[in-house]
Amino acid sequence: MSDDPAGGIRPLSRLTLPVLAVLAVLADGQDWYGLRVAGLAGLGIGTAYPILARLEQAGWVVSTWEDGAGVVRPGARRKYYHLTPGGLEQARAVLAARKGRQAEACLTRDSGMQDP
Repeated sequence: MSDDPAGGIRPLSRLTLPVLAVLAVLADGQDWYGLRVAGLAGLGIGTAYPILARLEQAGWVVSTWEDGAGVVRPGARRKYYHLTPGGLEQARAVLAARKGRQAEACLTRDSGMQDP
């Protein structure tokens, strides 16, 4: 076990809008397979999968492969992703801070508007 109070979570170097979109999808606490994460986040797979890999390397996300036994749908096995407890905590904090900044920007913008 790590002595890191965040549970081995490393900070992300960039919190881009696509990263925030992936975090928002995963922050509901469910396990999602990669293609579904991409769809829910409104991203292409060429954007979503590298983000999921970076989040996993940083300790925010863990993944598990679908057990092939009992799967009745055609196609390849799915890799499911979910936030670690520390990743969930960080994601919620980042998303809340982002939401707060957006609201503040709207208030600032609206207060600067004048009636014609």
